Amino acid sequence: MVADGELNHEPLEQKSNDEWGELTVSANQMQKNLRDTIEKMLVVSQSVSSQSEDLTQSANEVQQGSKQIATTMYELSEGSESQANRAAEMVRMMDDFTGRIELAHIEGVDVAKSSSEILSLTKEGTTLMRNSVQQMQSIDGIVKNDVEQVKGLDSQSQQISQLVQVIKDISNQTNLLALNAAI
Repeated sequence: MVADGELNHEPLEQKSNDEWGELTVSANQMQKNLRDTIEKMLVVSQSVSSQSEDLTQSANEVQQGSKQIATTMYELSEGSESQANRAAEMVRMMDDFTGRIELAHIEGVDVAKSSSEILSLTKEGTTLMRNSVQQMQSIDGIVKNDVEQVKGLDSQSQQISQLVQVIKDISNQTNLLALNAAI
């Protein structure tokens, strides 16, 4: 059942206190720990998804600000003939430019904070995975006939490691975005 990914079935009934009884208790504990770990990984995945949406929105705002800045600079170069008449307008535009730079800086700080939160969640997920691996190793000493079930768990662990790598990649990209925004 666990090897097929079914973690919601009723716990096995312990009928004796010998090795089979210990095996039953260990299998039940493994099922519970796996279910808890998967539920925590779902929460982490949802948080990463939410943070990614926030990062995308911030990047779009920074891009829009950059386009507006480019437009402003173009207008300044075109208006060099009437520079004396436009001094007041230029002051207003520079104030707007400064405000946008400050906004970009604030958004960069938010991106960096989001990256730190994602990294923290990733570390928590890694700790949870290490705890799961330790529990599986203690069960492995008792359960030699259930090797095929452990292979199924190993496949799930590799998928979670891929998820952790994706999260790390997102964190690295986010740091680059924060650096670019700060510049």
